[in-house]
Amino acid sequence: MVGRSKIGFHLGPGGNPTGIGNYMRALDRASIPFTLKSVDHYGPCFEAAGLARQSGIRHNIIFRLSTAGQGQSYDFDVPPYKDPRFLNDPEGAASQHWARTKARLPQEFDKSVWIEPINEVDKNLCGWLGRFAVRIADLAHEDGCRVALFAWSSGEPERAGWEHPAMLAYLRLCAERPEQAAIALHEYGYEQADLFAEFPYRLGRFQLLFDVCDRHNIPRPTTFITEWGWTLNHVPTP
Repeated sequence: MVGRSKIGFHLGPGGNPTGIGNYMRALDRASIPFTLKSVDHYGPCFEAAGLARQSGIRHNIIFRLSTAGQGQSYDFDVPPYKDPRFLNDPEGAASQHWARTKARLPQEFDKSVWIEPINEVDKNLCGWLGRFAVRIADLAHEDGCRVALFAWSSGEPERAGWEHPAMLAYLRLCAERPEQAAIALHEYGYEQADLFAEFPYRLGRFQLLFDVCDRHNIPRPTTFITEWGWTLNHVPTP
């Protein structure tokens, strides 16, 4: 391996994926691991996983099911932490959410692909979410799958959230199984004119996570920034 690609791509059913195959194949031929995430559209992940099997290059491939994309009443983005049945039972919620997620994975799903099972969840529920994360990671592990949580919104959570005992328990699990349990973050600057506005509180937020891990003597987890940019829909004019 000569290095890693510092820029990856986020794909889905819409948008313009023209050239993404050329990007993947060129980096694979050069033995450079790339990072690619796709939501609801497994095709790019399928192609990337095939390249990885043939070359042995450890590409970072991430797949997510979205609520809108699945066309069901079940919420694939947010776990059922407001459901009265699960207010005090995040482990039960994890069992339900994992079963729903697993049932919607395509038949050709490659278990080397990371699953991002939730998205932009409530930063004020870190205790509940930490317990949920430990359980869903264990369930995924039993099924031979890999998960990356929590896909926090940019600038979230606060230090106190990471330092909740239940969240620290998940970070310790990530340290024990870095090839199976990971962290997913979103980092946006939210300013089209200045990508680094309020750095490192928006972009660079991962540094807070690493600082918490260092302070608690926990090895830094496998971490993916699965959304990144200036704003949600706009970039500066070239």
